[in-house]
Amino acid sequence: YEVVYLGPSIELEGMSNSRSKTISTADYEQEKKCYYLFGKRLKAEQCEEMGITPSDKLYAEARIPRLLHYPRSEQPTRGKEWVQLAVLEYREKATAQVAFYRFQNVIPAE
Repeated sequence: YEVVYLGPSIELEGMSNSRSKTISTADYEQEKKCYYLFGKRLKAEQCEEMGITPSDKLYAEARIPRLLHYPRSEQPTRGKEWVQLAVLEYREKATAQVAFYRFQNVIPAE
């Protein structure tokens, strides 16, 4: 696996080996993007019909045979049934290719 850690320079257990390297985010252009996630938020009545505890974090999609649990830092907006994943993309300045992503939040869809 390849992992990119964004944060202050610290020692992380199990992360120090010959392949570890430190990069500066200043070497990359940052662009905020939002991606739609699968699923429509389940209403309390739908949860009760299925015999599960209602939650604002439960979403369902007919093409995916299981419930989706999306962490939300804010309460869902009334009438907003879909959500988006807010992402910060880091692009190499020379080639404009995406080098890595930073997932930031799950937000109500626009």
